[in-house]
Amino acid sequence: MQRPECSFLLICTMALAACSPASGEPVAPATATSASTQATTLTEGNLAHIHYAYNAHVLSQVETELPLPPDFTETAFAIKFIPRDLVQRIGSDGCSFDTASHREPCTADHEVGFALALLERPLSHYTTAIARDRAHMEAFEPVEMHGAEGVALQHTTDHTTTRYTFLPAHGRTLMLVSRDNAGVHEASAALEQVRDSITF
Repeated sequence: MQRPECSFLLICTMALAACSPASGEPVAPATATSASTQATTLTEGNLAHIHYAYNAHVLSQVETELPLPPDFTETAFAIKFIPRDLVQRIGSDGCSFDTASHREPCTADHEVGFALALLERPLSHYTTAIARDRAHMEAFEPVEMHGAEGVALQHTTDHTTTRYTFLPAHGRTLMLVSRDNAGVHEASAALEQVRDSITF
């Protein structure tokens, strides 16, 4: 006759065996799902009524003043997203794309990245000014974003291309500025993700 405590041990052993994975079957780490979720979770923010989101693991958000085309003497407050590995260059000599012969203190507006600014005046004010004096800039290109129709143009130098997009935004103008160097930075997908997230 089998002793009661032996029966209990036998039942527990069988239950554990039934719940265990088959021999040789890999077991996923408990933290794998949470780490994956954390990597793709976006941080959200607002600039007045403009809403955006960005990957804080890849990009740093900084506040800066952006010079406005066409003459770049007037500036506007902007929020700019810069790859985290490039932020450390700000304040030191030379941005990521500078050459040995061109070493000036790097600023947030000068470094590559993606920025947005909400300008005070209607779209026509800026497009008219740019059309009058558009030296060293490429022609206007019509653009559409979330049903809003605007224009875009580029300013190209030896090492960088800066693309300006102007869109109407409730009587004001949303300016998006994308600055790229000659190479392709690994954070380019994250910068494009910011642009795609914008609603206004």
